[in-house]
Amino acid sequence: MLRRTRPRVLLLVAALPAVTLFTGGVAFAGPVSGELFYTTFRAPNPVPVGPPFISDGTVNRVTFDFNGTTLTLGSPQQIHTFGTASNADGIAFASDGDLLIGGGNTGNVHKLPASGGTVTSVAAGNPNAFHLAVSPDGNTVYTAGLPGGLSAVPLNPFANGTPHGLSGDDVNITQIAFDNSGNAYYTASDAFGNGQFGTIDLTTFVTTRTIPNLPAAHGMAWDDHTNTIILAGDNHISQIDPADLATLKSDLTITIPAVNDLLDHFDQVSVDGEGHAFAAINNGNVFFLDYTDSGEVNASGNVQQIQFLQNFLDDIAPLSGPGAPNVEPPPPPPGGIPLPAAVWPGVMLLGSLWAAAKAKRRRRA
Repeated sequence: MLRRTRPRVLLLVAALPAVTLFTGGVAFAGPVSGELFYTTFRAPNPVPVGPPFISDGTVNRVTFDFNGTTLTLGSPQQIHTFGTASNADGIAFASDGDLLIGGGNTGNVHKLPASGGTVTSVAAGNPNAFHLAVSPDGNTVYTAGLPGGLSAVPLNPFANGTPHGLSGDDVNITQIAFDNSGNAYYTASDAFGNGQFGTIDLTTFVTTRTIPNLPAAHGMAWDDHTNTIILAGDNHISQIDPADLATLKSDLTITIPAVNDLLDHFDQVSVDGEGHAFAAINNGNVFFLDYTDSGEVNASGNVQQIQFLQNFLDDIAPLSGPGAPNVEPPPPPPGGIPLPAAVWPGVMLLGSLWAAAKAKRRRRA
């Protein structure tokens, strides 16, 4: 849902002012606006175990606007609260427009309308269901622990999932992501990152590790803008080119505001496929990165900004690719050649100018 403007000690914190950082050189920027869908996790007090809970698992939405230099977030709106009945972790869109939510240590995956309403829950098939990854065909959502066993939950219809035992270099994983050719990648780490990265065959369920002990190996997304994999974990944002899966293309280390040491790490990352990334920090902040022109997450000239959103922030739904909200392009003209959605405003403008010129000639005649 994007609108482009051009081709565990827990501490409740108040909203912090936005911090904008330029990594040096000339700032490159691509203005964009839209809406983020995200979860907050159920937080116990005292840490690390047990009720009473001081924060419920919730599903939320917030508007954003980046004008090329500054990110502005709107007021968060709660879509649903699970209370203490379930956690709320991974988040993605099903192809029918409903939201999918990982129930964390409940082992359930939930489905509900993006505007709120009735929640349907199914068992994932393993004890934990944290991060979510929708398959390219939209028929399955994959989920796992932190790390843990892999489950595949069918979406058409939405039903109980099936556990799949893994073999190979890693038998427990955290996140799956797909490139634009359907190849699957995985991370394996606890909530703090510093884990493993590699490929996974979802037919044989064999994992092949390509980078061990990678700080950013936690959240992960495929980026169509650069044809690379963007990862987020610990206090790192990393980028991997599928042509060389054993080497980092670029790596960015972030100084996260010292709100709470236990929660000062990245969770899931979402990219819009146009050069913008949003990474959730569990202490409630969002890290925003504009790499529109540079194409590398650590390039000089990128715009970085950290802004507080909501306590116990967990995951942000995909903005592009599988699991992103569907935005239908305008239909092509009958019997004509389909045109990209971005071309239609220009076509309509030319049509209007032609019609105006024709009317003027008629008046002269």
